[in-house]
Amino acid sequence: MLASKSFIAESKCSKTCDLALASCYLLKGTNLTYISDIMKSKVLLKREDIVSYNTDTVPNKDSFIGDSRVNVPFPCDCINDEFLGHTFLYQHQQKDTYASISEFTFSNLTTKERMERDNVYAENSIPKFVNVNVNVTVNCSCGNRKVSKDYGLFITYPLRKEDTLESNANDTEIEADLLQRYNPGVNFSQGSGLVFIPGKDSNGDTESKFIVVDKSPEFSYEELANATNNFSLANKIGQGGFGEVYYGELKGKRQENYIAEMKVLTSVHHRNLVRLIGYCIEGSLFLVYEYMDNGSLSQHLHNSAKEPLTWSTRLRIALDVARGLEYIHDHSVPVYIHRDIKSDNILLNGNFNGKIADFGMTKLSDVASSTDNTDHVVGTFGYMPPENAYGHISRKIDVYAFGVVMYELISAKAAVVKIDKPSTEFELKSLEMKTNESIDEYKSLVALFDEVIDQDGDPIEEGLRKLVDPRLGDNYSIDSIKKMTQLAKACINRDPKQRPTMRSVVVSLMTLNRIDSAALSLAMEHH
Repeated sequence: MLASKSFIAESKCSKTCDLALASCYLLKGTNLTYISDIMKSKVLLKREDIVSYNTDTVPNKDSFIGDSRVNVPFPCDCINDEFLGHTFLYQHQQKDTYASISEFTFSNLTTKERMERDNVYAENSIPKFVNVNVNVTVNCSCGNRKVSKDYGLFITYPLRKEDTLESNANDTEIEADLLQRYNPGVNFSQGSGLVFIPGKDSNGDTESKFIVVDKSPEFSYEELANATNNFSLANKIGQGGFGEVYYGELKGKRQENYIAEMKVLTSVHHRNLVRLIGYCIEGSLFLVYEYMDNGSLSQHLHNSAKEPLTWSTRLRIALDVARGLEYIHDHSVPVYIHRDIKSDNILLNGNFNGKIADFGMTKLSDVASSTDNTDHVVGTFGYMPPENAYGHISRKIDVYAFGVVMYELISAKAAVVKIDKPSTEFELKSLEMKTNESIDEYKSLVALFDEVIDQDGDPIEEGLRKLVDPRLGDNYSIDSIKKMTQLAKACINRDPKQRPTMRSVVVSLMTLNRIDSAALSLAMEHH
């Protein structure tokens, strides 16, 4: 059989996942079009889908490094209520045999014996001159929750003769003991057969993006009042756009209060979105969230009393937020636009991981079109793109706002800063609508960076150093600052069509984080 007896016994179908990955070892001359053609399923597989799960090895849809493994997403079904797997329909070619299809075409993800069982034709009696589809069944796994609850996405991984438990642990960055416990009784040095290895989704996370949150529990008003000392001022920890935020202890979990985001947050789940714990509807609507120990990003950037965030931490927070946005833009069901991304709405947990909060202005996105229209303009001044004034709504609104957040991470300046006078007609008109204070006192952070970036020659670097948060001292790489600035500049392009997608922003920030980490490690060694 394809897997150990113990795995087959465990996989008798309690369907708990919708997605798996297949590790295909492909030779030189193979391209992503070929992979997507043979691995077609009820979910249409595009080259871009493969790229999103292989950002380290496949830089773009037109590039592929031969003689290497590629993770290919496929549905994980409950077949005949007996085992987890998926049956692909492969169009048989004249020279194909079951052995060649299993070994070469499907990279040992199945076997000749399995194909003989799953098809009505014997291998020597397949019609040669008609287009015949043959069944190719590939096992999948949802893991064993008793081994670890940290993983929700697994790779069907064919062993090769050079593989060992230790080499697979190094290649996958998963502890050897954990790999063995997920594959009890399997000899990783046997040279053939399948193992099941925890994988990462297109956001780089270990939990499958298709996990759906159960209905959030409902609490009584009395429970919330008791947890917050009757909503006393001593328990108030913040003020959201649509309500006050309180701290409390509730059945062992800390909680806050916010606005009617429940429909959004009960349909999405991601490590970089603040988690909704429950709600209460008694006179008013109360939402109960996970407690974020380190408050908002805004507090750490703009409050001099706070310890300054290191440059590495700022890069990691940028990647966290980008992953959260990519999730709601491309992977949640349905897809959403946040519409109020800003440093106040980015919260930090005890490890300074960034999570997006305040979904009160969130709008369902019409994924069939690039833009929508509304006469109700929302958002926060300084983060709103020019098209917002005309009611044009698209995912690129969030991309623009995220570009401003990256400028904030570099400079620790607010999105709107006091200066002598506004520099553009757009700023002037917007400020006239947004504030009653003297118009000559404000300029957008975007305009400040534009003044530096639009210079010719070497003064750009000198100008950027003047914009960098002085609390960083010399503890940053100017090359890293320049790359972040270039990425932010692309995000705040006045033409929304020219702004990158959040998926491409995530890939750029992953690369930037890796470079920064490598440089930091090298500096520590020299020290």
